[in-house]
This record gives sequence, C-alpha cells and structure tokens, in this order.
Amino acid sequence: MVSIESLNTTKLVSLYSKSIDIVLATCNGQNYIESQIDSIINNDNYHQLVNRFIIIDDASNDNTLALISQYATQHISIEVHQNIHQLGVIKNFEKGMGISSSKYIMLSDQDDVWLPSKIIKNLDAMHKVEKNHPDKPCLVFSDKEVVNDKLKRIHASYFQLKKIPTLWYKNLDNLLQQNMISGCTMLFNRALLEKALPIPDNCFMHDWWLVLFAKAYGEIVLINEPLVKYRQHAHNQMGVGVVSWWKRLVNMHSLFHNFQRKYLKIINQAQLFHTQVTSDLYNDQVIEQDFMIKNIHNMSKKQRIKAWKNKDITRSRVSSRLLVLFLLLTLPVESNSHQSNA
Repeated sequence: MVSIESLNTTKLVSLYSKSIDIVLATCNGQNYIESQIDSIINNDNYHQLVNRFIIIDDASNDNTLALISQYATQHISIEVHQNIHQLGVIKNFEKGMGISSSKYIMLSDQDDVWLPSKIIKNLDAMHKVEKNHPDKPCLVFSDKEVVNDKLKRIHASYFQLKKIPTLWYKNLDNLLQQNMISGCTMLFNRALLEKALPIPDNCFMHDWWLVLFAKAYGEIVLINEPLVKYRQHAHNQMGVGVVSWWKRLVNMHSLFHNFQRKYLKIINQAQLFHTQVTSDLYNDQVIEQDFMIKNIHNMSKKQRIKAWKNKDITRSRVSSRLLVLFLLLTLPVESNSHQSNA
C-alpha cells in the first residue's frame, strides 16, 4: 500500500517539469485523431509536464498524416514520424517508445479521449510509488469509461463491464493469463522500458508485455477511477468484445475459434516471457512463479482439469472459464514429459 501523501499540484508540476513523453500510434485514424490530440494537449498542466508528444504514423493512406502534421506545426512539443511500410501496432508503439527520451512515458491510442486530469493523476500516483520503491520499474494505470463512437457511455467502468476484479493485477500468474491493464491508461518509468525492450515480434500485445515486466521486476499501482473515454467502433484494434448470450449461442463455433486462436497466443507469450526471465528466477530480482499456463501443451488432460479446478488456469469471467475448460479438454497433448503426476 502506497502511504506517501499527495503533493499539491504546484509542487508536483515543479518537481516533474517536462518529464513525460507521450507516444501516440496512428494508422488510418482520421475519424477520431483530432479529438484525441485535443484531449491530450488540453490536459491539466500538459505544457508544464510533457516534454515530447511523439506521434508515429504507420503508413496511413487516409488523411491522418495531414491532420497530425498540422498539429505539429502549431505545437512545439508535437513531433510526427511516418513509417514508409506498415509495422503493425506492436512494432509501431515500440518504435515510438524507442524514440522517447524522458523519464516517464505514456501511451495513447488514436481514437480515445483523455479526461483532463489524466496526466496529473497518473504522475501523482507515480510519485507515491517511486518514493517507496526508488530505482524499480514502476507502472501506474487507471480504469476507463467505455463509450461508443459518439462518446456516449456504454459503461462507467471497463473493469466492471468485463467482470475483472480490481486486485487481479496483484498476481503475476493471473496477468500471464489475462491482462487488465490497457496501454492507453498507463504511465511508466524508464526503468521499466529498459527492462522490457525489445518486444518480441510474436508477443500478444506491447502493453501486456510491459505489464508482465512491471509485475515481475517492480511495482504496479491502480488508480481506481476512469481517466480515459475508451471509444468502441467498427475498426478498433482491441475492443471490449461485448457480446450478448444470444449472439454467443448463434455464433458459438466462430467465437470459440477466435477464443482458441487468442488463447494459443497467450500461451506462447507466457513461454516467451518465461524464457526471457529464466536467468532471474533463481535470485531475488523476480517473484518465483510456476508459470503453469506455459506448460498447457504438455500437461495431461487430468492435470489440466485439476489446474482449472484449482484456478491455477483461470479467467475472470465465468463464461471465459468455461471456454478455457473446453479448450483444455480439446487441445492435443503434445508430450508425456510433464505427466508423471497425473
């Protein structure tokens, strides 16, 4: 529990003047990019706290580049970088983070809207956690309000909508199986960035990769209020996936196929992460974990069911837990090497 008292805004701004880089990744985002940039540059104390506002355009073929270039001519903090060939969302964000130079980094999607106090509240939370954990990789994050394409509220809380317990992030094994921390809600320090980069080509998502390293090597703190309007529309890279029970029944086969595809990527990411931190598992730098999810392919079906019953393999929603169980029963067993305790 962070016990450091909040600084007043004047002291916080003075202490952290020009200490933040914002990295915004764009690709064909002309419909919403202006409202997002406006919400950021109009954030409380933006001009005092933000050093660089780095926008990386991933070879857009609409009017996005012209729009962001116009902002760059009007605001000295904004700089635009364009990819000649599309890198994809993970590598586009990684490029932007690699360009950043400040002590703290915030990530932005192209279609959300930041609430006015987002930057200052994130920085206040970071001040508290770093006071207790100097020199550690640290990450703070918030909830987000889910809205439609017209910014009309769908739900006041992403966590409540997705039925994710707010303490889910406290457990590294939970985070290996299901991420609750979106990049658009984060502020993290350079110590985390230096630990987590480079990001593997086949990880699930850049923000999830950062979260795993923050939990393993440092500290994560939740600001338990929404500081972002998380816009849902037809072209979201990662949406909330709100589907009615009726539609789930009608589209059961395709939904399960999509779930299976994503879950296999999650298993792969857990294996990548374990490989990355194996050398540290035998010292005090990393919380020792079983990383059970990485062994699913090699577990017998009896072992899988036991792990599911014990919630060693789990998800936050009941419906998703049932999908996981079905997947565990249908996924082929690749090896007998881990079945001695079956």
